[in-house]
Amino acid sequence: MKIFGSLFVVSFILCGCATAGASKENLETSAGGSAACLEKLRGYWEGSIDYTVKVGSDWYGGVNRTLRFEVINGTLIGFYGITGLRLDRVDLSVEFLGRGCAPKIFFRTPAGANVTLYLVRDDWLRGDFLFPTWDPKAFNFRKRP
Repeated sequence: MKIFGSLFVVSFILCGCATAGASKENLETSAGGSAACLEKLRGYWEGSIDYTVKVGSDWYGGVNRTLRFEVINGTLIGFYGITGLRLDRVDLSVEFLGRGCAPKIFFRTPAGANVTLYLVRDDWLRGDFLFPTWDPKAFNFRKRP
């Protein structure tokens, strides 16, 4: 009986700790918190790949990428392209990490590059640009005022 009582107490404590940790984190990434976080992303963002590369006669990279986010019915919609040219719709995957507004955004560009971005401040996205034949490049975006 003494062993059963000890096991019960340990189980109770472990369950309580696990539940407390999960509920606190879920509270901060609840539907309301996620919606407010998505609203911070709404608008135009201008960005750059970490350096400019010449491939053949074309220049890639530099401060010449644009992202536009819209929030429609609680869903983040994204458009991406080279600044000054058309923006193509991209399929976004959004994951909320940890506490507060810290989304991880993933999409594939029309050219086939994988982009992963993290909101590090209300006006700054930072992440990686991975084109199949390139090494990963740092990718930064600033929100237009």
